[in-house]
Amino acid sequence: MCNHISNNLDFIRTKHPDTGIFILGDFNRMKDAQLKQFPLKHIVKDCTRENAILDLMYTSIENFYETPYTEPGLGLSDHLVVLCRPNLVSKRVPPTKSHLYNRKVNNQAKELFEQDLTNIRWHELYAQATSAEQYEFFASRIRTLVEKHFPLIQVVRTNVDKPWVTSYYKSLIYRRQAELKKGNMIEFRKLRYKVNKASKKLRRRYYEKEVSQLYKVDVKSWWSKTNRLLNKTKLNSPLNYVTNSLCNGNQQELAEKVAELFNSVTDDFEPLQNPTVAPLNTPVLDKFIITHDQIYVNLKALSVNKSPGPDSIPTWVLKDFANILAKPLCAVANSSLRESFVPHEWKAATIVPISDQFL
Repeated sequence: MCNHISNNLDFIRTKHPDTGIFILGDFNRMKDAQLKQFPLKHIVKDCTRENAILDLMYTSIENFYETPYTEPGLGLSDHLVVLCRPNLVSKRVPPTKSHLYNRKVNNQAKELFEQDLTNIRWHELYAQATSAEQYEFFASRIRTLVEKHFPLIQVVRTNVDKPWVTSYYKSLIYRRQAELKKGNMIEFRKLRYKVNKASKKLRRRYYEKEVSQLYKVDVKSWWSKTNRLLNKTKLNSPLNYVTNSLCNGNQQELAEKVAELFNSVTDDFEPLQNPTVAPLNTPVLDKFIITHDQIYVNLKALSVNKSPGPDSIPTWVLKDFANILAKPLCAVANSSLRESFVPHEWKAATIVPISDQFL
């Protein structure tokens, strides 16, 4: 092996005298005295398999590279990965972190939530004077139980995370790295197996879900969703052109300018007053009375992928517990019809502009 490498190096140096040499691979305890006399320098110092250095790097331009370091092996390989970065490139920009909030939901919490939900004295809601007071009673009780059984948990995400990455998966990686630094190879191998297994499971589940949704959309949406799934974005998007030309690529600044433009249209308008309207309490025709079954059917048809409204009640709570919540909501709806008044929370909405690259 050494003779073969030396002959090829002599041939390359003859044709290109100023060539920098970098040879790497799994040489499995090869006798490298001949290569070191070339001269080539071996720059890997950490063990790559158990207590041996089997993955080697020989180079004549070691000053142009940083000191190699090891990372966990790929897949089920028992060799560690050796990384060697050039030191002439600019420093890597650290990933941008964002803090998201998710609710911790499990079957046990749902069972306890359902028990407390059935214990609510709904007759107090029916005794309220107006539909607004009824809905406030309803929303406050549901929000209290949601915060009690499904608390918000802060999740850290970065712009380089894959879409299928979860907090549990990242915690496994952190634990694996910690065991590797401690030198506890038994626990490291166990966690490496768990990381690989979780990675395959999460990726399969994510892409199966995304692909299954493609059967339910029209042709135009199918192409846009497919390009997003394949990570194909519009390089010459009109939004990117406007952002770059007006705001130096800052989309947040562009959004604020658009909002200021919309607000300027109504600068000359007097603000609307919110007069107190007395409840009419007029009789409602039978054909306009909303039944319990109608509320139940509409709750079960809600999409759990929709975000909660201004009342902060998760959509999946309304859907999963429709058999309990349909009756009080039916009372609120019929009271609203009698009063010819709609509660403010039912008329308000939270609108968030989305860049066309995510559509």
